[in-house]
Amino acid sequence: MALFQADVARSVDFGPMTVGRVLRALDRVQRPFTAEDAKTVFCAAELQSLGMTVAAAAELLGEFSSELQFVLKTPANRCWIVSLVTAKGGHSRLTCHTMHHLEGLLDAHPFASVLPLHEIVSRATERFKRLEAAKEAA
Repeated sequence: MALFQADVARSVDFGPMTVGRVLRALDRVQRPFTAEDAKTVFCAAELQSLGMTVAAAAELLGEFSSELQFVLKTPANRCWIVSLVTAKGGHSRLTCHTMHHLEGLLDAHPFASVLPLHEIVSRATERFKRLEAAKEAA
C-alpha cells in the first residue's frame, strides 16, 4: 500500500506545508511522492528531535543531499557531517565517509561538531518501516 505525504506528515506531527518545504529544499517537488521522500521527511523529524528547527534541518539535508542519497541507497554506507569554526570566526561543514578520515579531522579540529548522518537515516528508515507496517495492517 502506498504512503502519501499526509500519512508521513501525521506520523511526524508536521503540517503538509512543512513536508512540502522539506521536499522543496531537496528539489523533490512536482513528482510523485516516493519512499525515499518519506525517509527524507523522517530524517528532518529526527534532526528536529535533536534540537534543530525544521527549516535548519531542511537546509542541512539540502546542502548534503548527495550524501543523504549515498546513505539512503545502501544502509552499510557511513557518512558524518562535521561542522568547524574557522580561524576567522566563520563556519564550514564537510563530510567524512570513513572512520579513519573522521578521526584525522577530529585530531586536527578537536572542537568540531559531528552529526552521524547514517544514524539519522537509520532511525528515519525504522520510522518509515513502522509507518508502512501500520498502514498495511489498517
